[in-house]
Amino acid sequence: MTDTEKNTMHVRVKREVDRMKKMKKAKQTSQIEMLKRELFDMPGSSDALVDRLKSLNLKIGEQLEEEKRQSEQRDEATTTQHQKETEELKSRLSEKSRKLKETRRLKDHYKEMAEKARSKTEEIQQQQEVGKGAEERVQEMTYTITELEREKVNLKEQVRRIGELKEEVAFWQGQYLECQEQMEAFLTQREIVTFHDGRYTDIIREVYMELMCMRVGAKNVPKIIKTVIEKMTGMTPQRLPGSTFARYMLSEARSVALVHLKEEIQSSEGSITVEPDGTTKFGHHYGAILISLSGITMCMGMRDMACGDAEAYRKLLEGIITEKTGDDNDQVRQVAVKIKNTVSDQASVNKKFVTLLSEWREKALPHVVENWGTLTAVQREQYESLVHSGEKVGAPTLPGGYSIPGESGTTRLVRTVCKAVQDRGCKIAGKPVQFRNSLQTQGQVKEVPLASFKGNRFNILFHNAAVVYYLLNDLLSFAEEHKTDNRLFTAVNADLCILSFQAGASSLGIVSKMVTGPMWRFMEENGHVSELTPLYQQLYDAFRRLSTNASTLMKGEEFIFGEETVQKDKVFDKLVSPSPQLDNLTQQILELLFSCFKGVCSRQLKDHIEGDKYASDWSPELLEESATVPRTNVGPERIFSQ
Repeated sequence: MTDTEKNTMHVRVKREVDRMKKMKKAKQTSQIEMLKRELFDMPGSSDALVDRLKSLNLKIGEQLEEEKRQSEQRDEATTTQHQKETEELKSRLSEKSRKLKETRRLKDHYKEMAEKARSKTEEIQQQQEVGKGAEERVQEMTYTITELEREKVNLKEQVRRIGELKEEVAFWQGQYLECQEQMEAFLTQREIVTFHDGRYTDIIREVYMELMCMRVGAKNVPKIIKTVIEKMTGMTPQRLPGSTFARYMLSEARSVALVHLKEEIQSSEGSITVEPDGTTKFGHHYGAILISLSGITMCMGMRDMACGDAEAYRKLLEGIITEKTGDDNDQVRQVAVKIKNTVSDQASVNKKFVTLLSEWREKALPHVVENWGTLTAVQREQYESLVHSGEKVGAPTLPGGYSIPGESGTTRLVRTVCKAVQDRGCKIAGKPVQFRNSLQTQGQVKEVPLASFKGNRFNILFHNAAVVYYLLNDLLSFAEEHKTDNRLFTAVNADLCILSFQAGASSLGIVSKMVTGPMWRFMEENGHVSELTPLYQQLYDAFRRLSTNASTLMKGEEFIFGEETVQKDKVFDKLVSPSPQLDNLTQQILELLFSCFKGVCSRQLKDHIEGDKYASDWSPELLEESATVPRTNVGPERIFSQ
């Protein structure tokens, strides 16, 4: 029996015994008996049982007391143990509380640190924003500095211009004083000065021009001038030129008229119509070229011609235009673009005339028409057809000619000549051995210095063009002799006869001798790439200067990089020798080329010229970084050629 059951039983017995005692005192016998039966489930009852129950109750009470005592002892031990555990738990709880406080303190510390970090981050962000603002201000200051530098350059230019103007003012002040002295001298003397500093004065020259243009006889001009001066002013002319000078003044008046003609063409707003015509009187044939501007018609010139065929009119046109344009290339381009019509009663003459205008227009259009490089082939043909209506000259006029789309006539001429007479030219139609034997037979030229187009770099076109012009007369005779042998020589012969192609070859040859050859030799020398920068600036300045007047370079009187840089040989002598038939056209082509070269240099060499980032002194760091930069890309090109 478990302790719980014993306790339950003890309590129940005690409760029932107490109940029986109460019943016994109350003399409730029947109820006592009933209770006994209920308790013991047996009939009847006795005092022995009660005693027994009491005894049992006492034993149970003693056991309960013992168990209670033992329980109390156990409870006391347990309580002591629990107290120890409680103390230990309290100690641990205190430790935990201490750690919790420490943790809270650390938490507060970390929170404070996080708050400081957040504040620091916000401060850094503010500083970054301030830094961005500083960068923007630096950029603004940089831009301002750049603008100030530009203003500085402009101020320097203005100062230079002011200096020039001061010099000009001083010059004109001197002229004014000189004129004042001359006026005072004129008023004090009775003799009119007509000859000064070794020449007749401009007034005398103008008077002679006017009288000759009025068809006054050359012998009568000095007589008329002397009579008018003496009768009207009472003064005597110091010295008057004779009839020869009067005739010369007529030619000078013609030159002035050409200048006037150029000014009228330049100021004309509309298109220009060219009218060639001719007539025969007393066995002499005369040809004239007229132009129609907006409301006026002017005569460009008239010449005595041997005959009236197409070739004679071609020479007439060439002579008049050469005399009119002179060295003013800009006016040449403007005239070429403005001429849009031709009127003639001779179809062959008109074709030759239009052909030459076509050549000039093709060269002038890229400089006059904006965005010429972006135009399509159809749009370009629309511009060009205004002049030549699709007509061609040279090899393209032949059936099956050696013409490549987009290739210029001069380039085609140089290429086909090399195919015809160069050792590595055309294996089937070429005649290099026969041409070399022909030269050796004549004894003037011992070799053919043409190079192969294959395996050579950009300068091959310029180099071979120089040789073609050097051998021009020999090539003309040889091509004429063999023009019926095959289509190649037929095409070469057709192109060699075109003067504009001859002038083009001469121009490219001069570029080879004066520009590309010396520049390439500089680039092949050992040295740092920065050493080329001054040469680039020198080259660009030369292109700007020569694009307006290339006459000195064409004559061999000017050298871009110095005379010692040019290889002078028979080819050079031929290129710079005078050619009345080609010089004017050659000069114009050179000026067009240099205008194009100037544009290319301004784009390709912009970092090395006009004070840009590589134009000034290079820093030691930049020199070191670029020490391995080659001057040319010959190496990769040679790899590709393997």
